[in-house]
Amino acid sequence: MATVAPDERARRWWLPWLAAACVLAPLPLVSSALNEFWHFFFTEMAILALLGVSFNIVYGYGGRHSFCQGMFYGFGAYVTAWLAQRGDVHPILVLVAATLAAAGVAFVAGVIFIRTGTHNFTIATVILGIVAFLAGNTLRWLTGGEDGLNFTLSAAQIAGMTFPPPSMRGKLHLTVAILFVVLFVLAWVMRSTPGKIVIAIRENELRAQYLGYGVFTWTLVVFTIGGAVAGLAGSLYALTVNHVSTGVFDIGLSINAIVWTVVGGLGTVIGPVVGVLLLLPLTDFLSSLIVYSQIPVGILLVLVVTFAPEGILGRLSRGSRDVVHAERGPVEATEPATQSATPGGVTRGD
Repeated sequence: MATVAPDERARRWWLPWLAAACVLAPLPLVSSALNEFWHFFFTEMAILALLGVSFNIVYGYGGRHSFCQGMFYGFGAYVTAWLAQRGDVHPILVLVAATLAAAGVAFVAGVIFIRTGTHNFTIATVILGIVAFLAGNTLRWLTGGEDGLNFTLSAAQIAGMTFPPPSMRGKLHLTVAILFVVLFVLAWVMRSTPGKIVIAIRENELRAQYLGYGVFTWTLVVFTIGGAVAGLAGSLYALTVNHVSTGVFDIGLSINAIVWTVVGGLGTVIGPVVGVLLLLPLTDFLSSLIVYSQIPVGILLVLVVTFAPEGILGRLSRGSRDVVHAERGPVEATEPATQSATPGGVTRGD
């Protein structure tokens, strides 16, 4: 049976993404057959998938357990609300500004927290998330508290041209397109040298430091990017619902992002997307049947962690490799017992 060499498969990594782009190309035609409820539902799924991706970047690839992705999400949402209340800012410019603002907050928090060590870092992110929630409810004059802030997108004037606010269907297309671009860039980066350095640091910080790589700098970059993606997701949420309240700072949102990522596949590019596609409709369906809909979801999480700790995608990936090795025979399936400690020899986590 003919097989494709590993190097050839690595060069063709973009082919599945090309196929996915072709599948998504008819989205405008398909979405025209859906009503506004489904436009909102699928937009929400794409936004929450982005939030899951932000956690996956920080922990799945960076190895730092963050409980404050929801805080960056909320900060991006509030920056969007504050700018949108001006009434003359284009939504794209709002998205960019909210993303950069969240990245700035993540950078400052990373500079302070990363030096504290792995376990202290986790505790610090929990505290930061709780402080953000309490501060949001205290500064009601700025955040609106639990009642939140309402705003309406108006037509923006740029270079003498008028841009009307997007419809819910347009927001769906924009959100899905952004999610696809973020995932594609993530897949490309993790196959490049910087991505392999990040994986090397995750696997063994001390060894990476001995090899001359700046552990603090690379971890800070990863944490900042994760915060930026979370802020982008929060901005998209605010633009979708035209409302934001301090509930976006709830640490439960960060915990949900962890659950989606763990179930879908930690350290895989589309793992959080799979987790959201599976758990969000399941949770909505169960909530219509029972009051405590999170109990079955918790049982599912326990089963996944017990029988597939690498997540659904990780389990499927391992199973496919086992099948390929069985077909190629014991000689071809044999891999070197040791790998290079340099980033070029790190292959896990793409």
